[in-house]
Amino acid sequence: MSSWYFHGAISRAETEEVLKKAGKDGSFLVRNSASMPSSYSLCILFDGRVHQYRIIKDRDGLLFIQAEKGVEERKYPQLDGLIEDYLARGGHNGLITALKFALPCSKGGDWYELEQSVYNDDPLTNHFKLQLQRLDLSILDGNLVSQLRRFVDCRLLHDAVRCKENGKEGLLFFRDMLRDSTGALIREVRYFELLLELISELFCGTKASQLNKRSLDGADIFELLERVSSLKSQYEKLEDKVCDALRSFLVTTPEDPGGGAAGEAGAEDGAVATASSAGSGGGSGYCPQAFQLSFEGGGGGGGRGRMPHSNITKPLFEVKSSSGKLSQKDLFLMVDPGQGRLHLIKPNQISLEQTTFIPHDKILRVIKSTTNKCLLQLKCEHRKKDSFLFRDFRERELFCQLVTHMRRTHSRELDPDTLSVFAGTWNMAGEWPRWSLLPWLKSIGSGKSRDPALSSIPHDLYALATQESSDTERKWEEHVKKELELAFGIEYQTLHHSSFWGLRLLLLIRPEYKKKVTDLRSCTLRTGFTNNLGARGVLAAAFRFNATSFAFANCHLPTWPARQAKRDPLLKEMLKGLNLGDRTLPDCDLTHEFDHVIWMGDFSCRLEGNLGSIEQKLRLRSFGSLLSRDQLSAARKAREAFQQFAEEEILFPPTYRYEKHKRDQWATCVPRGPANQRVHLPSWSDRVLTCSRPHLFIQCTSYGCQMDQDVSDHKPVFASYYVGVVCEYAPKNPIAAAGLHCSNGLRFEFVTAKLRGASARHSYQLNFYGPCIGGRFDSAPNTHFLPSEDLERTGCWKAAPDAYICPVWQNVLPPLELSTEDPEYLEDAHLLVRVRNIDTDETCGACIVSLRPLISDMPQAVDVNLTLYGEERGCLLSHCNITGSTDQWRSSLARRRSKTRTYELVAMDTDTLRPGEGDGAIAEDDDEGDEEPVPAPGRRRQQPRLRPVATAARRHLRRPPRQPTARPPSPATRRCPLPLPAPQLPQPRCLI
Repeated sequence: MSSWYFHGAISRAETEEVLKKAGKDGSFLVRNSASMPSSYSLCILFDGRVHQYRIIKDRDGLLFIQAEKGVEERKYPQLDGLIEDYLARGGHNGLITALKFALPCSKGGDWYELEQSVYNDDPLTNHFKLQLQRLDLSILDGNLVSQLRRFVDCRLLHDAVRCKENGKEGLLFFRDMLRDSTGALIREVRYFELLLELISELFCGTKASQLNKRSLDGADIFELLERVSSLKSQYEKLEDKVCDALRSFLVTTPEDPGGGAAGEAGAEDGAVATASSAGSGGGSGYCPQAFQLSFEGGGGGGGRGRMPHSNITKPLFEVKSSSGKLSQKDLFLMVDPGQGRLHLIKPNQISLEQTTFIPHDKILRVIKSTTNKCLLQLKCEHRKKDSFLFRDFRERELFCQLVTHMRRTHSRELDPDTLSVFAGTWNMAGEWPRWSLLPWLKSIGSGKSRDPALSSIPHDLYALATQESSDTERKWEEHVKKELELAFGIEYQTLHHSSFWGLRLLLLIRPEYKKKVTDLRSCTLRTGFTNNLGARGVLAAAFRFNATSFAFANCHLPTWPARQAKRDPLLKEMLKGLNLGDRTLPDCDLTHEFDHVIWMGDFSCRLEGNLGSIEQKLRLRSFGSLLSRDQLSAARKAREAFQQFAEEEILFPPTYRYEKHKRDQWATCVPRGPANQRVHLPSWSDRVLTCSRPHLFIQCTSYGCQMDQDVSDHKPVFASYYVGVVCEYAPKNPIAAAGLHCSNGLRFEFVTAKLRGASARHSYQLNFYGPCIGGRFDSAPNTHFLPSEDLERTGCWKAAPDAYICPVWQNVLPPLELSTEDPEYLEDAHLLVRVRNIDTDETCGACIVSLRPLISDMPQAVDVNLTLYGEERGCLLSHCNITGSTDQWRSSLARRRSKTRTYELVAMDTDTLRPGEGDGAIAEDDDEGDEEPVPAPGRRRQQPRLRPVATAARRHLRRPPRQPTARPPSPATRRCPLPLPAPQLPQPRCLI
C-alpha cells in the first residue's frame, strides 16, 4: 500500500484534525473504514468541513467509490489506480470537489502536491496516446478503459525497456492489465462449467468427472485461455452422452397393454404416450397420471394467432366421472389448447383417434362446486351434464385455467375480453441480477406459483417495478425484452418507462395490443428530503385498454416504525398527489378514477416481535401466525392504510432481509460500528396490492417470490392476474330495435349519508359523475338530518371530531336519465357519487356504485363506504333501481349474446339462482338428462330453473334480506337508520 496518502487505521476525529490543520480545499487522505472490514474511507476537505466517501470492494474484488447518483461508476483493481484516475478527472468525479493535494502519512513532513499531469512526455508514450484517442472505446466498460489508459500513460515505457532485453517475457504490466480485466470472463467460465455439470447429472445420472475443479483465482492469462479452450471438448463429450441417453429412452418406449408398440395417431392429433403395462393384456397397466404428454402443437383453427407458442405441456387429469344417473367410472381428461379440444380418454385407449373430444366452442359452462373442492360439472352443447371428481383442488384449478386459455386462444372476437397481467416488484439494492429473470417473469417460485403447464404461456402485459435499481433505463429495458423474446418468441413493445433515482417502472405489452392503448399518462411523487431528494417516493402510470382503465404504481416508502407519526399523512399525500385521471373530478384519487389499480413496491413494513420467536415460526413455515404481526396487514385490518386494496393470501417466506449472494440465509444482525449492531427482523416488505371497481372481473393466478435471485437483500415478488376488459361501446338502441320497452332511468327512493367529522349546520349536495349519465348531475340540498347516536346522547348538534351526522335526500332526486338503453352496456357501467358541503365547497367523501345489480324491477339496497384520499369518511345508503327493467329484458339480453365472455366460462355453483333470489338470472330450458334442482324448504318453484348472467360477484345476491340497521354494534362502523320503512317486496342486499 502506498504511504503518501494512506494513513491506516486512524480515527475520524484524528482525520478531521489533520485535514483541517492543512486548510486547503481539495486536500485528501485515505484510511481504513471503522464500520466495514476490508473497506476504506476517502476523506476530503472542502469549505472547512471534512467529507467522507466509502471505498468498497464488489464480489470480484474491484474497488469503487459510493459517490452521487447519476455519475458513471468506475471500478478499479487497486487503490493506487483509483486515486490516480480521480486526480486526472478533476471536478467531474461525483465528489464534493476535485482531489488536489494528497496528505502524506509521515507526521511533520512537507506536503506532497500531486499535479494532475504526472505522466512522462517521451515520444513512445505520446505516439500510443494519439493512437488510443482515435479508437472507439464506447464498447468497453469504464473500468477497462481506465486500465488501458493507465497502462499507456504510465507503464508502457517500462514494458518497452524490459522487452528490449527479455523479449515478450518483459510484458509484465501488459499481462497484469489483461489479467485484471478478466473478472467477467472467469465468472462466465465458472457458470458454464456448472451448467455442463448439471446437464450431465440430469441426463446421465452422474456428474461430469472431466470438468476441471481447479480454481481460477490468481491464474495468469495463459491458464485462463487454456481452460476456455478445454470447454469445447467437454461440450462435445457431453453432447454425445445426451444423445445416447435420448436414444436409449426412445428404444425402451412403453408398450401398449396388448404387448405391441404404442398406436400411432393421425396427422391431426399426434401420438399419445402411454405407461408400461404392469401385466399382460387388458388396460390395467395404463397409468397416464404418472407422466405428462407433450405434443407437436397444431396451430388449431379459428384463432387469431395470439399464442405463437401453442406447443405447451398437456397434462392428463385422472378423474372419477359420472353423467346423469350413471355410476362413477375412471376417466382421463386432457386439454389441447393448440387444437382447441377437450379429450375424454378411457383407460383402455392408447391413441387420441380412439378418444371422444369436445370442441372448445361447444363448452357452455364449467361449474365448480363450493361444498366439494375437487368436484366440477361440465355443461356442453348437445350433451348431458358431466360431473368430474379430481384428485385434489389444485388439479381442478389447473383444468379450469387450461380450458379458459383454450377458449381465449381460439376466440373469434376482434377485441379480447380478458387481459393477462404480470406485476412484479424487486428491490435490487443497486446490484445487477446474476441469474436469468425468466423464473420471476414466469411466476415460478415459492408461494402460489403458476403450474408448469401454464408457465410457457406469455402474459399480455408486464409491469415491472424496481427500487434501488442498477445501471441505466435502456440497459434494463433491453435485458427484460431479450429474456422475454428468448422464452416466448415475442418482441414486446415498451408502453411506458420512467424512473427517478433508483425507483423505476417499466410497462411492456404485446405488439398487437399496443394500438388498443389510449390516454397514457404518468406521474412522479417524491417524498424524500424537501420532496426532491432521496430514493423514497411513488411512480405511477395509467392508460385505457379499449374501455377499461388501468393504473400501476411503484412505491418505496420509509420504514414504518421510524416514521409512524408521518405514515398516515404520507399515504394521504401520495393518493392526493398522483394526478393521473380526469382533472375535472375534484378530490378524487386513483381508487375512484380507474377500473383497476395495481400498487406494488417496497412498503418497508416490518414484523413486530422478538427475533427468536420469529425464526422459530419461519423454520416451521407458520406464516399465518407471523402475518398477524405484520405492520401493513395490521394497518389494513384497522382501516388505517390501504383499506380499499386487496391482497392475495401470502404463502411464501419473508422477502427481506437476506445475506447477499446467499439464497436463503437471513442477515438479521448488521454491524453499525466496532461495538454496535442493528437487528433486522425478517419481513414481507415487498408486496402487490390491487383495487378494482365493484362487479369487475379480476382473478389472481399467482402470488409468490423468486428465491434464486441472491444479489440483493430482497427477493423479487411476482403476481399475475386475469382481468376482464370491455371494448369501446357505440350505443345503437338495440332494445328499441328488438321491439322491447325500456323506460331508462335510475330512480332513487331516498339517499342517506353518514358523515364523520362534518357539521349539521351546513347543507350537503350529491354530485353524480359517469359516462352512463352523460357527464355530471347535481342534486338539490339535503332535506333534513337524522340524529346519530352520539347526537342523541348529547342532545345537541355540535359535531365532535369523531361524531357522525346523517343528511337525508328524500323526494328531491328525479330519475337520472341514462345515455343508452342497452342493458349490456349498463352492466359494466359505474357511477362516481360525491358528497359535497355546499357552504364550504369541500368534499366529505366519494364512492363508486355499480349499475349491474340495479337492473331490476324492484328497488335494491345500496350500502357503500365513503372515502377521501384513502381515509374512510362514512357510508352511503340508498334504495334505487333502473326503472323499466324486467325479467324479459334481461332474458332477451342473454339470448342476444352470441357467446359467454371468456371469464364467465368458469363459475361457481352458487351463481345458479332460483326465481326471486336476485336479479341477473337467466331463464333457460334444461337439456335432456339434466337433474332437476331440489327446491328450497318453504319455496315453491313456479318457473324454469334460473342461471346467472355474470360473475361470482352475484353470489352476494343470495344472502337473506336484512334491514340496513342490522350492523355490528361498533360505533365506528354503525350505519344510520333508514328514513323510510322497509318496502314489502323482498330486499336482497347488494354489496357494491
